[in-house]
Amino acid sequence: MPRRFYEKDGSLAPLMPGVRFVRRQDAPAVYDLTGVAFVTRPSYILKVADFYAGNVGVGVVPPERALDIDTPHDFKLAEALVT
Repeated sequence: MPRRFYEKDGSLAPLMPGVRFVRRQDAPAVYDLTGVAFVTRPSYILKVADFYAGNVGVGVVPPERALDIDTPHDFKLAEALVT
């Protein structure tokens, strides 16, 4: 039975404990952070230790616009998309 997991203490833990689904298409939407844009006042950044400590709004970014380049493989993928 497919489920979404995250790593916790060296093993996998369910992302949504108690929520079971048979097909991936039936699973609830799950979102991930992307560094596409952060909008805030400079004074807020200087005042807080954790950027996500306050009221954090969200915006859904289409996958084709949310490519994070964290590895050489990611860079090659980005290069292929722009050529």
